Amino acid sequence: MRKAGADMADMKDANARVAAMVAGIAKPKTPRRTGRLAGTVRHNRALASAQVVAGRASAPYPWYVHAGTTDLAARPWISEAATSSEPRWTETYRREVQRIADTIEGV
Repeated sequence: MRKAGADMADMKDANARVAAMVAGIAKPKTPRRTGRLAGTVRHNRALASAQVVAGRASAPYPWYVHAGTTDLAARPWISEAATSSEPRWTETYRREVQRIADTIEGV
């Protein structure tokens, strides 16, 4: 797309929309004891990917909850949110790439 002259900032916006969609699905499914972890689920606006992140200094344990440990069963709520919403976010990407392609002369 760069060679074709597409503005990669457009993909940054699409990535943000997709990440917000997945984060919105993941947040209410966050395993809860105190609710602190759920309050850390958010999305980033990145150029190369849709990023959903969880955790902060006050809740530094999201990976352990997500992936599990020898004493804690895995609860991959973010991965499950991405998987369950895949048809929606792939359509978002398809529309965005098509919109960009439509603006490129000769495509």
